[in-house]
Amino acid sequence: MVYTGKSFSSRSNCSALLQFYTMKRFWVTFLWFLLVLGGYYLFHKPVSPDEIRSIFQAVFAILTAGGMIALCGTSGALLLPRSTSGGLSHWAIETALGAGIWGIFWLGIGLTIGYSTWLFWIPFLLFFPLHKWTREWFASLKWNDSWKLTSRFEKVLGGIALLLVLVQLWIALASPAKYDALTYHLALPQQYLRSGKLLVVPENPYWGHPQLAEMLYTWAMELFNPQSATVFSWMMAVVFWLGLWGWSKEILKELFPTSSNQAGGIIALIAVLSGASTRWMSAWAYTDLFSALFGFAAFSMFWTWLKNRQIRWYFWMSVFIGLAVGVKYTSGILALALFPAVWFFSTEKRRFMGTFVLGGIIALATFLPWMLKNWTLTGNPLYPYLFPTAEFSAWRLSAANQPPESVNWLVRLFAPITFTWMGVDGAAGSATDIGPLLVLFALPGWWAIRRTPLGKLSGWSFLLLWLIVGLAGARYEHLQQTRLYFALLPLIALNAGIGWEWLQEVRWREVRLSRLGAVLVLLVSGLALWQDSFMLVRSQAIPVVLGTISPQEYLENQTGVYFLAMQELKTLPEGSRVLFLWEARSFYAPDFCTADPWIDRWRADYHQLASPRKVLEAWKNQGFTHLLIHKTGMEFMRGADRAMLPGDWKAFEDLLKMLPSAQPLAGGYYWLIPLTP
Repeated sequence: MVYTGKSFSSRSNCSALLQFYTMKRFWVTFLWFLLVLGGYYLFHKPVSPDEIRSIFQAVFAILTAGGMIALCGTSGALLLPRSTSGGLSHWAIETALGAGIWGIFWLGIGLTIGYSTWLFWIPFLLFFPLHKWTREWFASLKWNDSWKLTSRFEKVLGGIALLLVLVQLWIALASPAKYDALTYHLALPQQYLRSGKLLVVPENPYWGHPQLAEMLYTWAMELFNPQSATVFSWMMAVVFWLGLWGWSKEILKELFPTSSNQAGGIIALIAVLSGASTRWMSAWAYTDLFSALFGFAAFSMFWTWLKNRQIRWYFWMSVFIGLAVGVKYTSGILALALFPAVWFFSTEKRRFMGTFVLGGIIALATFLPWMLKNWTLTGNPLYPYLFPTAEFSAWRLSAANQPPESVNWLVRLFAPITFTWMGVDGAAGSATDIGPLLVLFALPGWWAIRRTPLGKLSGWSFLLLWLIVGLAGARYEHLQQTRLYFALLPLIALNAGIGWEWLQEVRWREVRLSRLGAVLVLLVSGLALWQDSFMLVRSQAIPVVLGTISPQEYLENQTGVYFLAMQELKTLPEGSRVLFLWEARSFYAPDFCTADPWIDRWRADYHQLASPRKVLEAWKNQGFTHLLIHKTGMEFMRGADRAMLPGDWKAFEDLLKMLPSAQPLAGGYYWLIPLTP
């Protein structure tokens, strides 16, 4: 049949009318949807603008920190040779290496051309030419494969571990509130960003400590906000935990190839997470878990060298030792543990001498930037220790490290057990809660492998830790804090995993000790989750992240009167300069404030000038217009500061008599005193 032009035209007109009608119906309906729903939510807002703003900030902080992690991983993948194992452990080591490189890079930038916002964003352009290594780094993250091969018991523990880790993410997304972060971990980066360079902060002795992690916090804070730094800290902790899990599984497969239930890897992880300090500090922008990450990388490189004797892995071990010391001086325990072990296990010591010395030089060169920073700016490469400087006298250092009045040697003799029992985060003594599972399984684990190379390394490392905490900590109380030696934490955790595997074979008649062990592990990890859940509710971290309460309410809850006092200081007239006494924190303070980080400003100045009037004149000459006295801190130090003599306190009372009346701040917990009438 052949259609005429007329009939064809009629069909076309009908089709066009049908399409127009359909389009009209679609748009009318669409506009109807918008009208009804838009009008409804105009009067029934499900989310307030403050909540939207808070959620956006949380998401962007996660993206910012995640981008930094990916850039660190890409940089590490570019430089680090592929190991035979690959997988999670190698992925974590690549990320650790990249973090170390960027930390040193930002140190150099801060000392030379200075900091600016646009400069901190430039590194992300490297994703374009280095996309190949970014893909390789992501490909190494094979946690899914490891998860599929786990038993039901491991999956339960893995689920608990995941919940413990996610609780800390909420804390990290809230505003920073912990003491050390407000004193130096974040306070120093804040000062660098305010000045646009890495300047000397003479009133803060912590400025002389290695600051690799603080350089990364500086980067994160300038990219977005302080929460970016705390989330980055949390993500680096996750990198460590995943790397530890993967590394432990790899080694346990080699040590126990016939074991039917290789849960030692997850036990190593859960043993670490059972310690409250280890979990909590991941969200506080502290630096101890950076030491643990670099320590894990160093031990992994040692293990790889021990298996195949390829020198390059020994050299990489040396690099990670230097990076660990670049986080904390006390991470030098890694060098004391690993370099003698390498020498002991080397087969041809005479021929190996040159290579051995070169490894030490590499470790020193990796740490050298921090010594150069101190030397060029203060004249003391280990500022503020060992050598007196204009900023920090020998007397001041000695007064800050008074010997203890008494030493309980019985507690120190059994330190692994007593410090586990008595270690409370932030309290006197070890000041660290490492949890019960590390010692519970690590000591049996070490005993099981004591004659193997790994067992000998572990025994030597544990002995070093025992001697330093027991003997050096008896003279310098600060050195007994076990978190200062978290560079050894991966090795202790590995021994805990070994202890679990070894206990699988221990039985009496038909009763397996492993079943009791499983109950204990579930009990301890369950109690840790219970503890963190209550802590999360009490902290109000979730409401502040979701925007249902203000950051000010959260900080008042977390820091008490400190935040209130800092807010009141912002009302002072322009040109004011405030000197803190017995208040170490400066984060959240106006930029015209100078804190008292070692709680010794009055003691040091009075010892130097020997007259309250001269001290007052010196403060005025330095431009200070007000004193802020932390009254509670001062009263506490009257009984705790043994370097302050009764005459020193009498001189301070004489100083107060020279000054106008104090204005109470934050409900009277602080005094604000003008230095002139």
